[in-house]
Amino acid sequence: MMRAPVWMMAGLLLAILIMDITTVWMVRSKVISAADMALDAALVGGLIEYDAKEGTGIIDENQGEELVCRYFRENLKLDSRLENRFLKDTRIELSFVQEGGKPRAAIQVRTVIQAMAPKIIGLDGIPVTIKKNQYHVSTYK
Repeated sequence: MMRAPVWMMAGLLLAILIMDITTVWMVRSKVISAADMALDAALVGGLIEYDAKEGTGIIDENQGEELVCRYFRENLKLDSRLENRFLKDTRIELSFVQEGGKPRAAIQVRTVIQAMAPKIIGLDGIPVTIKKNQYHVSTYK
């Protein structure tokens, strides 16, 4: 007699787990894609126009950081706090470093993906960190 409610609860928990895994996988994929596009935007849009006309590709770091935030926010349809229905507590860090004579731009995105299963056990969501690096052929300013 008690088997039916137990199986129903087990089925519900399994459905929640499958839905959460799918949600986390899809949202993480979109965050990776948005981070790639934002990093490209910083490298292309951050070029100082005068220097580019002279044949050098110097990137303005401040302009690059603004572009990263703008493109990341627009691609994921985030609000001014970089949050939406699926993402909370999002932090973006962009850095430009010279590594052995090779200039490199790096982006790190930390966020919490909202899901049902973590809420059942009292957590806010699933924390995710995405790191991307891209080498560039010029220097940073």
